[in-house]
This record gives sequence, C-alpha cells and structure tokens, in this order.
Amino acid sequence: MSCLQPEYPIETRNFFIAPSSKRDNAYFLRRIEIDYPAHFIDYVAGKYRSVADLRRATSLISTRTAMHELTNAWRKASAAQRDTFLRSVGIGSAPVVAALSPKAPPIAIGRRLEPWAKDLIKKIMTARRMRPGDLAVELGLKRLNASVGNALKGKSRLDATTIAALEGWLDANAAVPW
Repeated sequence: MSCLQPEYPIETRNFFIAPSSKRDNAYFLRRIEIDYPAHFIDYVAGKYRSVADLRRATSLISTRTAMHELTNAWRKASAAQRDTFLRSVGIGSAPVVAALSPKAPPIAIGRRLEPWAKDLIKKIMTARRMRPGDLAVELGLKRLNASVGNALKGKSRLDATTIAALEGWLDANAAVPW
C-alpha cells in the first residue's frame, strides 16, 4: 500500500475517506479539501476553471515543459529525422563511428571489446586510479551504469555510442603513462 492508500479508512472532519485505487476528480477534490483547504475554497469560489488547474496549483500534477515535449519528440524521431534536425540547426549528423585513426584496429567486434582494448582500458584506469563508475561518468554515462564494467569483464556487449565514446576516451588518454 502506498502512503496515499491506507489499509484502513481515514476519519477527517466527521466523514470517512475509504481507501481507493480510483484516481478520478472526486478523489482529488476530497484530497485537496483535506490537504489544501485554502485552494479548495478558491476552487468552490470559481478561481480555478477545472480540477486539473486546481491540481496544478497544489502540485498534485506537473505541467509539461517545452523540454519534456522536445525530449519526447526526440525519442520518437527516426535516425534520419534526427540527422536532418541536427543538420538544420548547424550541428551536423551525430558521430557513431570511431574517432581513432583509420589504421587503428577496432576496439570492439560484434560490440564486444577486444582483449587488447580491455587490457589497455584497465591499465589506464589503474594508472589514473579509476573505478568503472568513474570511467562511465567520463564517457557521459551515469555512474551506476554497469555496462562498461561488465564489458571489461567480458560479460556483455556495448552499444555503438558507448564504443565510440570509449574510442574517444582512449585517444584522449593515449599519453597516460602506465
């Protein structure tokens, strides 16, 4: 049970609110009347046009921002649409291929790290006293993202963007003495 759904009825101002999983307008009006009486009085007086406006005023629902809308549209866009958008704003297409020189062998085949790449990454991490979470942050991932650590142990594959980030990281750390 959540904190909004107690297992027993709540007695408030001489009436009971029975636990309910239904989240309709009646539920929110009862809750706002109890938790936000001043807002409820304004609603009854006609200050708010709808229960949704009242819920936004009491922060029971959030308003979608332009950033929410952009993020949603970006996730729904195809790769071609994303490239077209990036070119239209002057960024160019997103790089997916490695930043290493063309002579260098690929660090991953079949999205699995090559043994020489694993050894090199581990040596650089040891020289810099890094943990897998530190490496993940430098690659632009979340600290608790275990994909790089698991790939170094040979347990999993990496996605193309992480492989490209790792190649760039290896280029940037090529001068690290180990």
